[in-house]
Amino acid sequence: MPAAADIQNVEITRHLDASPDAVFDRLTNPAHLRAWFAEQVEIEPRVNGAYRFWGRHTPLVPTPADAAQRLTRFDAGRALRYEWHWGGSDTEVLIELSDEPAAAAPRTKLWLRHTLIDGTVAGYSRTESDFFAQDFWCVALANLREHLRTGTPAIRPDFADPSDTASVSIEIDAPRERVWHALTDAREMDKWLSKTGVAEARVGGAYSYGWNFDGRTCGPTKILEIEPPHRLVHDWFYEPDGARGGASRTQWVLDEISPTRTRVTITQFAITSPRNHTGYTGGWAKFAVALKDLVESR
Repeated sequence: MPAAADIQNVEITRHLDASPDAVFDRLTNPAHLRAWFAEQVEIEPRVNGAYRFWGRHTPLVPTPADAAQRLTRFDAGRALRYEWHWGGSDTEVLIELSDEPAAAAPRTKLWLRHTLIDGTVAGYSRTESDFFAQDFWCVALANLREHLRTGTPAIRPDFADPSDTASVSIEIDAPRERVWHALTDAREMDKWLSKTGVAEARVGGAYSYGWNFDGRTCGPTKILEIEPPHRLVHDWFYEPDGARGGASRTQWVLDEISPTRTRVTITQFAITSPRNHTGYTGGWAKFAVALKDLVESR
């Protein structure tokens, strides 16, 4: 049994414009769950009942044989908890809902804790496992919020693609020039993507997120191609990948759907393993959601 010090908890809070009963319905109604959460779902709404989900939108759970999630708590309108053997590791998910009575309209505080029993998942390091779980839940809860608002999810990343590129696409209710500004202005980048961003919007110009991972600098260093306000390509360095396959590159394409709506497609090239494909797909999906949140909030 893992020591208490090995356990790692990933905790996320979201505030949703709906009643706790409405949110709970989205968490337990298979039709709703298939619309925003997973490709396939099987629910037995009771303690010890199945809470199975799998398919191309769930990392590391491609088939029903990989899905053995089981409910250990079921409080209608209030909370659910389930066991999830995820990527070869035992984990547990707890979701609690509470009403926010001071709000003018129905509003719910959702608190989620994903416990990684041995501190890791799927062979990722402890730090990577934390990022991996956070990426998954940030995207899932963004989809829940969007489904409550519009009936559709924000983004459905495909973890089943076996190619050496990972690509995600999201639609944003904002003009393309505004989205481009958030991607190429360092002050804007620091609000959703970078820590200490650098952006010189020209070929060969410095472009950095200021990221440091386990003591190593990672991410982009310069712009390789640029076509404002449509396309940006930058280099990409991450040491575990570089040790096996050298530098990669990342492409951002902004397509104008209408004067007030933009489709953003992010593609990571030269991926060296299925494990990294899964990580990049979830990671870029999370940042796509963050970009949408920032730009639409304006």
